[in-house]
Amino acid sequence: MEELLIVTDTQDRQIGVMEKLEVHRKGLLHRAFSVFLFRGDEMLIQKRARAKYHSGGLWANTCCSHPRSGEPLREAVRRRLKEEAGIQCSVEELCSFIYRAEFANGLCEYEIDHVFVGEYDGAFHPNPEEAETMRYVSIDRLERELLQNPQKFAPWFLTAAPMAIAEYRRYQSQKRRQEAAQTGHEVLTAREREVAALAKQRMSIREIAEELYISPATVKNILHAIYGKLNVSGKNELKKKNI
Repeated sequence: MEELLIVTDTQDRQIGVMEKLEVHRKGLLHRAFSVFLFRGDEMLIQKRARAKYHSGGLWANTCCSHPRSGEPLREAVRRRLKEEAGIQCSVEELCSFIYRAEFANGLCEYEIDHVFVGEYDGAFHPNPEEAETMRYVSIDRLERELLQNPQKFAPWFLTAAPMAIAEYRRYQSQKRRQEAAQTGHEVLTAREREVAALAKQRMSIREIAEELYISPATVKNILHAIYGKLNVSGKNELKKKNI
């Protein structure tokens, strides 16, 4: 069946519709969306199927696609999450941005990309026509990979992922403050939990630094921060372990 995409101006106002492949041949600006799902300190990413019309074999976000002509954006997001990954969950729109990327096969992506984020800890079933595989990856590791190996990722992901990660971290920070108000002590950050877990294994500061690719001075600062956030019972627990 012919898939008609929504061609827009730079303000995301519809100015027409056109068949999907033709839009990408002509490099016309069109409406699209990218979905980022998180589980704790991890993001669910997919490796695009190699047979895709572009960016095959590259890593991207949980789901990305286009609304059809006449289809509301949120309905398109729900539809494609289920079609691509077998997932049903709630998401919220974060922002939108415009990017343009040309590919060796002559096609061009020129999109106004709406970014959606959500939390999900259930099963997923990637559609083999869309994705070779899907996996959760730690946010810290993903950020390092984006800097060190950007060629492994789809072009829109390089722009949208930092936006989604920043918003999710703001959400986590707000959630920690709410939990702190209820428990009477501050909740540890993801990095602090990593350091605390390694310290409890009686790893030295140097060993922790090497394991997490950070400096020994940073490890010391994090340990001081952990100690300052813990309540009395938590501090006593660390003292028992000589931390």
